[in-house]
Amino acid sequence: KRKSGFIVTLLLKLQENENIDTFKKWCIDYLASEVKQYGNLKICDEQFIKKDENTLFMMFIVDHPDVFEAEQTVDIIRNQNDDGYNTYYYRVEKVKYMQIYGELPCKTRYRY
Repeated sequence: KRKSGFIVTLLLKLQENENIDTFKKWCIDYLASEVKQYGNLKICDEQFIKKDENTLFMMFIVDHPDVFEAEQTVDIIRNQNDDGYNTYYYRVEKVKYMQIYGELPCKTRYRY
């Protein structure tokens, strides 16, 4: 079967004593859109689930068959702490990549 992309899961662990619900809203409003603005990266179906008072579970799909692109996407999420505009400081933990074969469960507007 044809490789088509990756499901990526990770944890976003707040490093400061901030409100997790406010952090979740910030992630929905800004983090995913920031990732989409970098180069040819194609992500979709971002989900943020509150795990505890300091941690969000994040899941998304990378629309590219090469694991390097999925790893680059995680690096962009990790590096949002360094951009100087970030409201929150967090650590990325427990990153997992799962290859998807065949049709992606989501459609993206991005092109190669």
